Order: sequence, then structure tokens, then C-alpha cells
Amino acid sequence: MQHITHFISISASPERVFWALTTIDGLTGWWTQRARIEEPFGGVLHFEFLPDFNPAMELLQSEQDLYVEWKCVGGHAAWRDHTFLFELRYTPAGEPGAQPDQTQLLFRQTFAFDLDEELYGMYNHNWGHYLTSLKSLCESGVGQPYSTHPVA
Repeated sequence: MQHITHFISISASPERVFWALTTIDGLTGWWTQRARIEEPFGGVLHFEFLPDFNPAMELLQSEQDLYVEWKCVGGHAAWRDHTFLFELRYTPAGEPGAQPDQTQLLFRQTFAFDLDEELYGMYNHNWGHYLTSLKSLCESGVGQPYSTHPVA
């Protein structure tokens, strides 16, 4: 089964990264400026990009500061039933290998069905961009989310 995997180091606490993955302010700060969450958190997350790319994600599970897992339940046929895992790893200060305020993020998109290489490559590339945006948001407070508004 196909999957996309990215691993990045973020100079921020796991709390900050978890915030970016689980709140409307966080999600709109790095992925797309047009998003909404069915309340309470744990409902479906709706993301708007292009007219034909608007994934709806069900929160499958999460654990504070450790991981968030979504499943695409609508809005984009090529992602239907795919799962998206954001796993946070943190080594507390004082332990071997610890780096102050460093959270390691392992991202994995697991495909429910195979896609052609062109789509797979495009999604892999796009995740690289948006995970870098997530890193930027967590480290500096400014990400590069998708915007439907032209930049002046």
C-alpha cells in the first residue's frame, strides 16, 4: 500500500505543535486559511483549497502532545478513506540526545487505494511545503497556508 512519510524537527514544544494540529487558529495558520471544525473538537474538520479539492477529515484519535490521526471522509475522492497521522516525539531536557524545545514530527499519509505516480508525487511535494509551513508557524508564529486571496 502506498504512503507518504515526512520527518521534520521543529524548534518548539510538543504543546505548540499539538495546538497547530488541533485548533482552528493553528490549522488556518499553516495549511489553509479556509477551515472549520465541527464542535466540539473531535467532529469533522473541513478544509477548503480549490473548487475540486476540499477534504473533510474525521478525527480518528488524538492524545495531547503525542499524536493526531485523521481519516478523509469526504470532499475529495482521491483521498477518500486515506488516513493521516501526525506523531510527535519529544526528549525531555536532561535526557541523552535531548535538544531544548525540539519536537520531532513524523507525518504519514496512508492510502486506502493506489494512485497514479503523478498524483502521488504532487501530494508528496505539497505535504513537504505544508509541513514546512507548520514548522514555520510553530517556530516563528507565521506559516504559509494556502490562501484563496491573491497576494498584493
